[in-house]
Amino acid sequence: MKAASIIAMRVAPWAIPVLIIGIFGIDLLTPLVWADWLLYFIPLVLSWQSHRVYTPYRLAGLVTLLMALGAYFHSDIDPLVAVLNRGFGIVAMWGFTWLMVRQKGVTDQLGKIELARSHAETHRGAALASLELAEASARGAIQRESQTARQLLASSLRLDGIIQSAMDAIMTVDQDQKVVLFNQAAEQMFGCSVAEAIGQPLDRFLPARFRDAHHHHIQAFGQSGVTSRKMGQLGTVMGIRANGEEFPIEAAISHITVEGKKYYTVILRDITDRKGVEEELKRQHDFIDTVLETAGGLVAVLDRHGAIQRFNRACEQTTGYSSEEVTGKAVWDFLLIPEEVESVKRVFSRLAGGESRNEHENDWVTKGGLRRRIAWTDTVITDGQGNVDYVVATGIDVTELKQV
Repeated sequence: MKAASIIAMRVAPWAIPVLIIGIFGIDLLTPLVWADWLLYFIPLVLSWQSHRVYTPYRLAGLVTLLMALGAYFHSDIDPLVAVLNRGFGIVAMWGFTWLMVRQKGVTDQLGKIELARSHAETHRGAALASLELAEASARGAIQRESQTARQLLASSLRLDGIIQSAMDAIMTVDQDQKVVLFNQAAEQMFGCSVAEAIGQPLDRFLPARFRDAHHHHIQAFGQSGVTSRKMGQLGTVMGIRANGEEFPIEAAISHITVEGKKYYTVILRDITDRKGVEEELKRQHDFIDTVLETAGGLVAVLDRHGAIQRFNRACEQTTGYSSEEVTGKAVWDFLLIPEEVESVKRVFSRLAGGESRNEHENDWVTKGGLRRRIAWTDTVITDGQGNVDYVVATGIDVTELKQV
C-alpha cells in the first residue's frame, strides 16, 4: 500500500494534465448524450495525493470549464438537454470534489493524530528510558553518597576521638582568630567550657600585655609560607585561666587553607610543673656551683674514662689551666707525670669495677711546668642500674706539707 502511494505521488503530476487533455478530446469527438464527463473523475481521484488542500477545487473548476466548452461545441442535441446533462455532471463533479476534499482532510487529520501518537509513544519510551537511567543514577549516587557519608562520619568520629582524648590542649581558630575547635584538655587547662569558648576571640586566653604581639605573630605566620612550627619553637608564652591566673605554656602551630579561608590549629602544653622543676634544678645547680667555686679544696668531676667534666676555681688556681682549657681532656694526657699515669688508670679501673671510694696521692704538673703534690679522695656517682657515671675527685695541695 505504501509503495502504491509513492508511485501515485510520482505519476500524478504529469498524468493529470495528460488525462484531462485526453478526456477533453474524447468529449469533443463523442456525442453529447454520452456521459463521458464521468472520465473527469479519474484526474480528480489522482489529485488526492496532492499536498495542497485546494488543488482538487482548482482541478474541479478547470474541469467545469472544459465540460462547458465541450457542450458549447456540440450542436447535435437540444440545448436544454445539453444544459441539464452538463449541469448534472458539474454538480456531481463539485459534490464529489467536496466529499473527497473533506475525506482527505479527515484522513490527514487522522494521520497527524496517529503521527503525533507515534511520536508521543516514541518520546514516552525515551522518557521512560531516561527516567529509568536517572533513577539508576540517582540510586547509585545515593549509595555512593551514603557510603561517603558513612566514611566521613567514621573519619570524623575517629578524628574527634583523637582530638578529645589528646593530653594536650588543642584549639583551632579561623582567619579572624575566632575559636572554632576547643577540646576537653583545653577546657581543663583554661577552666572554660566548649560552649563558652566557641566563637570567642583567641585574645580571651592570653594576658592583655601579649595580645597585640600575638595577633601580629599569627598574621606573619600565615603569610610566611611555613605551614607548621614544632612544639617549643615559639618559646614560652603565657596563657590566662578563667579565674585570671597566668601560667606558662609551650605551643606548636600549623595552618591550612580551606575554600580560601585560613585556619590555625594550636597545640598547647601547660608547663607550670616543668617550669617549677626547672627552676628548682637551676637553683640546686647554682647552689652546687657556688659551693664548688668557693670551696677551698680542689674539686674535679671526671667521667668513667677520666675525661674532665668540671674543674673548680681552686683547680684553676693550682694548675694555671682554665676550666675551658681542660674540659673534655683526660687527666693523664697533660696533668700527670709519665711515671704516675698507669697507677692513676688502675685507680679508675677499680672505681669503674665497683670500688666506691679511693684515696691516693699524685703529682700534677702545672701549666708553668711546676709539680704540685695532691692528696685525692675519689667518690663514684652511679646511674639507676649501678653503672659508674662520674668520679668526683676532691683534693688538697700537700706540696708544702710534704716539703716540711
